[in-house]
Amino acid sequence: MQNYIRSEWYRIVRSPELYLLTGIACALVLIMNALLFSMSLVDPEFPYATVWFSLSNLTGSLPLLFIGAGLVVAFLFAEDKKNGICKNALAQGISRTQLFFGKVIVCIIFGFLCVAVILAVYLASAVLLLSGPVLEPIQYLLEGVGAALPSTIAVLVLAVAGFTMFNNTTTTLVFWVAVVFALPLILAQIAPGVEVIAAIASWIPTIFFGNEVLINTAGTHDFLWNTSFGLMKCLVAGFGSMIVFGALGLWRARRMEL
Repeated sequence: MQNYIRSEWYRIVRSPELYLLTGIACALVLIMNALLFSMSLVDPEFPYATVWFSLSNLTGSLPLLFIGAGLVVAFLFAEDKKNGICKNALAQGISRTQLFFGKVIVCIIFGFLCVAVILAVYLASAVLLLSGPVLEPIQYLLEGVGAALPSTIAVLVLAVAGFTMFNNTTTTLVFWVAVVFALPLILAQIAPGVEVIAAIASWIPTIFFGNEVLINTAGTHDFLWNTSFGLMKCLVAGFGSMIVFGALGLWRARRMEL
């Protein structure tokens, strides 16, 4: 598996896909902070040109990390089967189990690198261009990213499993979006009237990171990871999903047709 990971590292660092994804994300956060800064020049009383407001956009929308994880996998491995990479790896003696976990490890490594670069640009541009307190909003953002990390890795594993299960990229993306976003949305709509479904829904990361994280421009904030139960929920739901999605991907990897 180490040889496979090294070969994928060599392939990815010499391909434009990951640089394109990271560059687009960096450009978006730069544009956002630059627009907030420019509005403060036009109107000195503009209330949103602050570090707090800028960073709260991600702190209060942590499921955006899930989208990023899915995009990393799609950019790296969407054409894997079509290009014959899987066949070549198996022909070199790599088992299907090693192939699946090798892909997961590669995606996690490059996902971390992408997030590190994007966060560095996001934080630096906010601090340099915007006003207001700095340490507190940065702390809240980093704590939120840390709390969401297990769930983010879980949806990344699901994306790898999806590309293992389906030969078509569109089918894989529809499957992934349905599991990560559509199904939780449906359960959230049904939950108020059905106690059992409400209990299940309360442990789904997409739902609790959406409903149990409060931060606004007035400085009001309430984060579920600040309580022992809330932090436990983040960890248990994240690692539990990781195990379930990993088992699904591993089961399908052993039966996949190339």
